[in-house]
Amino acid sequence: VVSNYIVGPILNSMEDSEDNKPMKDGIAGLLVLRMFRLFRLARAIRLVVQFKTLWMLVRGLIGSVGTICYVFGLILLLQYIFACMAMELITKKVMDSGDDD
Repeated sequence: VVSNYIVGPILNSMEDSEDNKPMKDGIAGLLVLRMFRLFRLARAIRLVVQFKTLWMLVRGLIGSVGTICYVFGLILLLQYIFACMAMELITKKVMDSGDDD
C-alpha cells in the first residue's frame, strides 16, 4: 500500500521523459521483487493454515500415546501366551511320536 503512494507518483513523473527509462526499469524491477515478497507471504499464511491442521493431528496422536502403549503391551502378552501354548502342543506331539519306537 505504501509503495503505491511513494513509487506510483515517481513512476508517473518518469513517464513523461525518455531519459529516465533505465531508472524506471530499475524501479519496476523493485516492484516485481515486492510482488514476489507478497507471494512468499501468502504462501507462509497458507502454511500456517496447514500447520493448524497438522498441529491438531499431532495433538491427537500425543493424546493417544497411552492407549497405543497399552494396546501394544496387550498384543505382546497375547503373542507370548499363544507362543507358549504352541510350544507345548508341538513338543508334546513330537515327544508322543518318539515314544512309540
